[in-house]
Amino acid sequence: MAWGPCLIYHHWMQHASLPRSSVAACTPPTDRRLLLSYLDEELSSYVLASHQYSCAIHLQGFRFLSEFGLNPLPYFIFKIDNIRVEKTVRMIHGENTTLVHYRIKHNT
Repeated sequence: MAWGPCLIYHHWMQHASLPRSSVAACTPPTDRRLLLSYLDEELSSYVLASHQYSCAIHLQGFRFLSEFGLNPLPYFIFKIDNIRVEKTVRMIHGENTTLVHYRIKHNT
């Protein structure tokens, strides 16, 4: 899936909607643009996305979030029943590219 200069790499069978942000310097150093701000992700009937507004949190994906970290890259680990979804986000230096990598593991 691609949107403008932003590439999203899908490594799973479900879907994620593509949309608004990840900051890129189109003509450095001043022209910065927000290319990807969120993905609305679903695994089967489970929604992994969450959006916080001033008076509410829409979608309840945070309930499945078991771990978040920044070392060495931002990562999210979701646990749904016996399934573990690992998501890693990165931007490539010198490019207007954002990669989101998913790994799905079935626990036995």
